[in-house]
Amino acid sequence: MRIQDTRFVVLDTETTGLDPTIHRIVDISLVEVSKNGIRPLYQTLVNPQQTIPPEASEVHHITNRQVKDKPTWKEVWPTILTHIQDAVRVAHNAKFDRSFLPETHRPWICS
Repeated sequence: MRIQDTRFVVLDTETTGLDPTIHRIVDISLVEVSKNGIRPLYQTLVNPQQTIPPEASEVHHITNRQVKDKPTWKEVWPTILTHIQDAVRVAHNAKFDRSFLPETHRPWICS
């Protein structure tokens, strides 16, 4: 595959904490980068079904009140998967974001 034919999806998550075994995503954003240009794909707040610790809210400014009526991860994952399934994923500190997403056996690039 030629790089100019590659579709990249840049993604960013915000979470309730640093440990993916106990913490959850509270926000995810996706932007496509391809030979056709750059375009926003998807962004949503996510109800983590657990309390967002004050220390996490201090970093990303997302509160429990903001996510209480938002969809859960189980509800948003199918939509996210449709956007990323055929793309190379790009993230700043990709190891962190990747640890919060189900494995899909696609390549990742860390910015």
